[in-house]
Amino acid sequence: MCTNRAIAEVRPGIKIGLNASGVNSYDTKISCHAGVFVNIDLNKSFRFSPEVLYSREGFEAGYPDVNRIRLNYMRIPFMFQYIISKDIPIGFELGPQMGVLLNACQKTDESKTNLNNCRDFDCGLVAGLLVDLNKFIVQIRYCQGITTIIPNTNYRNNNIQASLGFRF
Repeated sequence: MCTNRAIAEVRPGIKIGLNASGVNSYDTKISCHAGVFVNIDLNKSFRFSPEVLYSREGFEAGYPDVNRIRLNYMRIPFMFQYIISKDIPIGFELGPQMGVLLNACQKTDESKTNLNNCRDFDCGLVAGLLVDLNKFIVQIRYCQGITTIIPNTNYRNNNIQASLGFRF
């Protein structure tokens, strides 16, 4: 009698990229993100990919005085990825994302102040496309916040991310 065990392949990596983040209809802010990920193959087409990312986000509001809001998060997305085939290295990804606020500040042309009224925890949903080139991964994602970032407001993070990852 033979038994055939499937062993999931685990491949760690690093990634870096750009964010275009905003809140509701306010102007977007271009910034960056960087971190680590692990690809865990579940079968030939599906894999689970948890990540830990530093993400600088925010938005600009106000006229004529521009207020720049900067939000720095430790993001933890739990992505489920579907790769079309090994011959066509294009895939889709979807999953929840949690974020822990590291700090928040507001800048104007004359001053900079820390914001103490932001929530410490943020939750959202992420959907995206990826190209898997064996060692390199190219991703584009849309992240939509579910929780409000400031109590008693309707401000929710939204973010477009473009990333380049390298797998070891």
